[in-house]
Amino acid sequence: MRHLGEARIRACACDYRDQGVVIADYNLERLLSANDIATSVSHTATTRPWLKGATITFDGSAEHIVIALHWGKVLRVALSTGNVDAS
Repeated sequence: MRHLGEARIRACACDYRDQGVVIADYNLERLLSANDIATSVSHTATTRPWLKGATITFDGSAEHIVIALHWGKVLRVALSTGNVDAS
């Protein structure tokens, strides 16, 4: 995942393969539930800084990016497919 947008409303994350081929382009509503967005993500007229306070790492095998959000939700993004698992 090469781009994680702090302040973008429409697209918030993109995952690319070699030569810049897009595997997945996520908006925040695809990554988080409406309840998570309403209760855990701060909002202004133009931004939703959903990564504020988050920790972003690769897993031990470097096959996933792991995003641990400040309220405890964890997103795992498979680098090969772009699939997202949330817990």
